[in-house]
Amino acid sequence: MFRIVSGTNRGKVRAENQDCVLSEQVSLAGCDAFLCVVADGMGGHLAGDVASRMAAEELSRSIRAGCLNLHAAKVLEQGFAHANAAVYSAAERHAEYAGMGTTLTAALLLPEQIYICHAGDSRAYMFSGGSLTRLTHDHSVVEELLRHGSISSRDARYHPQRHVLTRALGVSPELRTDCQHVDWQTGEMLLLCTDGLTGVLSDREIEGILREDNDWAAVIRRLIDEALSRGAPDNVTILLAMREDSV
Repeated sequence: MFRIVSGTNRGKVRAENQDCVLSEQVSLAGCDAFLCVVADGMGGHLAGDVASRMAAEELSRSIRAGCLNLHAAKVLEQGFAHANAAVYSAAERHAEYAGMGTTLTAALLLPEQIYICHAGDSRAYMFSGGSLTRLTHDHSVVEELLRHGSISSRDARYHPQRHVLTRALGVSPELRTDCQHVDWQTGEMLLLCTDGLTGVLSDREIEGILREDNDWAAVIRRLIDEALSRGAPDNVTILLAMREDSV
């Protein structure tokens, strides 16, 4: 029913890959669903890697550990709260992890709907009929400046504060998330990615590459290669998920 492919690359500048990508089948109110996650960690040496991996794993654990009778939106909200608490607690307990945090963008795939929860500047898009539609808003200083008309989209790409987040997991005991759900049809595609992709490719450029090939592994390689050709200053992580006809 769902086809999911993902890929990640350290890029050309970072010493480590602090991104994390996860996809797995879960049971939700008696219905088989899939959890898809991308996370982009931040912090000192290895701390960002710990934060992103911990957030994804804690979200998965929360969903698998007793949320079977909750609504999908509540499942994600509760899972994000657990993940935030785990990352924040680890940063408080271990000096080497002080100040670590992570973005987290997650989707629960159901046969008719996708439920999305999000904190940070990793993104979710829907690709349908050859058109790419952005579903999430970045929680960043630059995004707020864009929304208020203080800078142009071109200015945003080179703004000195383009990587400064206004929300992230693990940096505070409390976390505000954006949650939504969208309907989807057979053949439509969900794209989750970190800003290592969107920081160097525009939405229109990503859309063009998605149109070119039905081989998803090739599409992901092409997107990563394009980011690498432009210097890939950050880790690049991409997940594609499509709803297919039931067999």
